[in-house]
Amino acid sequence: MAERAFARNRDLVMAKHIDVSISGVEKLPYPDNSFDKVMSVHAVYFWEDLATAFGEIARATKARGILVLIFRTDANAQAVQSFPSEIYNLRSRAEVERTLTRAGFSIEKSVGDNAADGTPAMLVAREREDSGGGGNAA
Repeated sequence: MAERAFARNRDLVMAKHIDVSISGVEKLPYPDNSFDKVMSVHAVYFWEDLATAFGEIARATKARGILVLIFRTDANAQAVQSFPSEIYNLRSRAEVERTLTRAGFSIEKSVGDNAADGTPAMLVAREREDSGGGGNAA
């Protein structure tokens, strides 16, 4: 995926407008307060420790920065059965929201998670100003 992203955005990468890198979410290769916006699509399943992951995202996100998450939850039994549990950790939307809040984000929008039609959840969260930015929440 990184090779594909680099190829599609070669001009922007060369102009240093974007950076494509490979990293685990537990230790992002970016300084504190690097990003205004962060987006993760169908990746939270692979994060072993949500608190560590969201803490690291908070650290790299500027105060009042936005995080968008799109993911399937454990609300849909068919999805749970379709994705091997030894690879995918499908969590509840409530668990993800709680962990985000503890990491210093406030939930601005929470939709989806429809067990009947399998609609993925989408969360829009903002780094709280009182967290000091950079994931400094207590």
